Amino acid sequence: MQGKSFVKFFTIALVLVISYIFFLMIPTSGIERSASEFAKAATDSIQDQELKAVQYDMAQQYFLDSISEEPILNLGFKSYSYQELKRSQLALGLDLKGGMSVVLQVDLQELIKTLANKTSDENFQKALANAKAAQSTAQVDFVTLFGQEYAKVSDKPLARFFGTTEKLEGININSTNEEVLTAIRLEASKTVERTFNLLKQRIDKFGVAQPVVSLDKSTDRITVELPGVRSPKRAREFLQATASLEFWEMYTAVELLGQQTAGPLVNLNEALKGSKYDKSEAAVGTAAPQPDSAALAYIEEVKADSSLDEAVKQAKIDSVNASFAATSVTDSTNPGPLFKVMGFAPPQTEKDPYVGYTQVKDTAEVMDMLRSAEAQRILPKDIRFAWDSKVQKSEDGGRLVQLFALRTRGQDEATLSGERVVSSRATKNPSGAGYAVSLDMDNEGARKWKKMTEENVGFCVSVTLDNKVYSYPRVNEAIPNGSTSISGDFSATDASDLANILSIGKLPATPEIIEEAIVGPSLGEATVNAGLFALVIGFVLVLIFMLLYYAKAGILAVLALFLNIFFILGCLASFGTVLTLPGIAGIVLTIGMAVDANVIIFERIREELRAGQHWKEAVLSGFQHSYSAIIDANVTSFVTALILFQYGLGPIKGFATVLMIGVACSVFTAVLFGRLLFDRYLVNNKEVSIWTGSTKNVLANVSFDFIGKRKIAYAVSGLLLIAGIASMATQGFELGVDFQGGRSYTVEFPQQVEVPQLKEELVKAFDGYDKNVVKTFNQGNQVKITTSFMQEKEGREADAEVLTKLHQACKAYSSADVAYEAFAAGKAPNVTEAGLYLTASSKVGPTIADDIRQSAFWASLLSLLFIFSYIFIRFRRWQFSVGAIAALFHDVLLVLGIFSLFKGIMPFSMEIDQAFIAAILTIIGYSINDTVIVFDRIRETATNEGESKGIKDIVNQAIQSTVSRTSITSLTTFFVVAILFFFGGDGISGFAFALLIGVIVGTYSSMFIASPIVVDTTKDASALKYTEYVSDYAEGAEDVESSTGDELENEEEKA
Repeated sequence: MQGKSFVKFFTIALVLVISYIFFLMIPTSGIERSASEFAKAATDSIQDQELKAVQYDMAQQYFLDSISEEPILNLGFKSYSYQELKRSQLALGLDLKGGMSVVLQVDLQELIKTLANKTSDENFQKALANAKAAQSTAQVDFVTLFGQEYAKVSDKPLARFFGTTEKLEGININSTNEEVLTAIRLEASKTVERTFNLLKQRIDKFGVAQPVVSLDKSTDRITVELPGVRSPKRAREFLQATASLEFWEMYTAVELLGQQTAGPLVNLNEALKGSKYDKSEAAVGTAAPQPDSAALAYIEEVKADSSLDEAVKQAKIDSVNASFAATSVTDSTNPGPLFKVMGFAPPQTEKDPYVGYTQVKDTAEVMDMLRSAEAQRILPKDIRFAWDSKVQKSEDGGRLVQLFALRTRGQDEATLSGERVVSSRATKNPSGAGYAVSLDMDNEGARKWKKMTEENVGFCVSVTLDNKVYSYPRVNEAIPNGSTSISGDFSATDASDLANILSIGKLPATPEIIEEAIVGPSLGEATVNAGLFALVIGFVLVLIFMLLYYAKAGILAVLALFLNIFFILGCLASFGTVLTLPGIAGIVLTIGMAVDANVIIFERIREELRAGQHWKEAVLSGFQHSYSAIIDANVTSFVTALILFQYGLGPIKGFATVLMIGVACSVFTAVLFGRLLFDRYLVNNKEVSIWTGSTKNVLANVSFDFIGKRKIAYAVSGLLLIAGIASMATQGFELGVDFQGGRSYTVEFPQQVEVPQLKEELVKAFDGYDKNVVKTFNQGNQVKITTSFMQEKEGREADAEVLTKLHQACKAYSSADVAYEAFAAGKAPNVTEAGLYLTASSKVGPTIADDIRQSAFWASLLSLLFIFSYIFIRFRRWQFSVGAIAALFHDVLLVLGIFSLFKGIMPFSMEIDQAFIAAILTIIGYSINDTVIVFDRIRETATNEGESKGIKDIVNQAIQSTVSRTSITSLTTFFVVAILFFFGGDGISGFAFALLIGVIVGTYSSMFIASPIVVDTTKDASALKYTEYVSDYAEGAEDVESSTGDELENEEEKA
């Protein structure tokens, strides 16, 4: 074997390097144990379990942060800190560890409005709105979209809005639209970059280990992964808060509702009667709960709130007692659209700021009316409405929120804002229970705060954050020192988060969550156990098969397989790869594919031995005639994995990474290291048994007429394809949320779930929406619910509303009486008994869904184009390329047809999602492996026997002689994929099922589709022979083996 010394050196070096990488994991595990002990000691006294979990995470992260840069391992020649070691280790992904992943879209609408001096131009506003709507399906940046949409609605230059300000450098009234857009794009890029950097600083203070934050500049998207996060709600608020802190004067209820005469809000309610907002007739029989019951429920909630002091309680109760009284000035039979959904409370004093309250689900409707043309005409010009940051619960499950009116004095920006705050910290609330956030201002802020408080003695001043009212203290006297506090009845965690957010500063643009995935810790642990079990069982099964079928040669293959797994894990760790469930699937699949190269070599050696060759010559010939098939098969698999890596998202990238590393390691261990092991025996003239008595002649003398039966195969395949295509055209597919957008939830119930009954409850809760998909798994007490209900609505309010309705449906179906907060918080890791819990959720907005569809299309198309080109280059005949591509289309369409035909029938999810596309591309790579093996033998047979045989005989003989190779390689892969399907967990069943079908149809198509098509498109057998280029390649391989034979003889003489 040429280069034997190099292979030995490289193998030993790689083993040492990877062993060193694994050695570096030992110190970090010790540090993490110490961090856990520190966190446990710090939180033992906390009784509230939710607070304890959050504080535990924060304490653990505090410990790790405190020693992150300190050396924890000194080897003499180099020392390592905890952070350095952790970055180069294999980490578990969110689907295995639990946690939260979000994709944030930086909203540039407000930036463009600000750069244009908040213009109210109708065409400008319309272009912005159209650009926002088009963003969900566009493949260009938002600024370009805005330019395109503006050109559609107006022919006036953009410089009229941007050229009169100094906010865009180099832009004046004479600038062209393209110059303006270029300047906006540059400013937008800076804004996105600043937002990204500030978010990274925030996340560093959030208290999770190894967060991942990345920016895609081409789409203005920020991806955040928070492993092990316990409170998704807290994380959402932490990430999406722009930290726009503002101090405003407030309108009083007297000014808006009136006392002796009707105020502006009463007049607005009257003006809206008979308008498009008035749904009096439609609302008959479906009116909201009676005011009295809602008011009473609210009062009870306030009384039960231990975090409020008595003065605040009484103020709230007094306000609620008078709720809806303002409706008495109107016709009681038709209270009007505004008063129908909202109660406006007459004040107890002339200076009270409480305006009224409504249910959370009605807030959007209320704001529509308050922004209507009638409102613009009737209400004061300097009024701005804001909701309370706290939501109160009523006894009937309703969620109530108060409305306040801010006085702007004609200014778009607050006179005093968070930019003047120099420090913020969490403190105990001096006026009651809970925590507050204390603020200190700079000199200019102190001056403005003194002036504002002087002018509002006796009145309330609102402290708003992101246009939500957190507190509204009554001013007793002027405050001269620039100090104040936000007393929103916070928990310690909420106060700490808010203080951290304010200390870092306001984000220059609002980040909106357009994709979200949450995996609870209990589900993550179950996934890890299932994945590792499948990995071990698959490995053991392949090991047993190789030993039983190939005897001693099987032992050599198993040694190569051990080394292969060792190399794969080492490479993944050295790259700092995040291991996901699809990544584990990639390792399991690699185990099956790793022995393919061994099988190809072993079957050729067996064939040469049956032909009467001596052991040594049979081994040399076996390796020589296997190289081209192994290289072709692995090149196509590697490139399809590379394409998947380029176009895949999230965990699918991890799968592609594992597959690429696995292919490279498999070629090295099977071909080079495997040959090294054989040479140890050849040098000493020792034979390695390559069969047992029972396996010696298995599939050795196949005489089936494959080509003669090709028309039957065409007919069978044709019927199956017609049935599949018909199903695709009529009933379509079960699309996953990442392809169609929407929301998906995994819910655990205390009992087995009857799907029809749960679906009925979902339809009731989702306001009649019935396109909900419900799948049970894990003994029937866990369900995956996929819905597009309210898909068009985004934002925290919409997410909360859908989750609230889901909770109502699940609670109505289940016998478990579980509060919304406990349901949404999920199942704690230490809880073993079944209950009603939300264990995982995901949301995909229309923008991401469109991107995923585009990526899937291009990935599939590029894979097929590459394979066609590669086969054409390697075999130099278009007939081979056509046969290969026809077989691939056949395989892909059959798998798609089966997923369509059995939609809703199989007891596991058959969604078309990213994982399914990964399976399709894997099938393409695997199917071409079998096809290349047959094609390579067709070429060899035609070259050796083409003069005496016709095309049909050549191809038939080639298929017969490779049946053992294609069958055994398919069988080993089928074993591990079947293990993955049965034991890998419900999260990967659909993916594994697609692979199972793909392995079967791929083996079938290489014999009955690809090769017969080569026969039907070739007229002369000479066209199937080696071309000059390929002949040179084969001769080169022969030269290598010839020189290797000489080497072996020399070594034998030395021995």
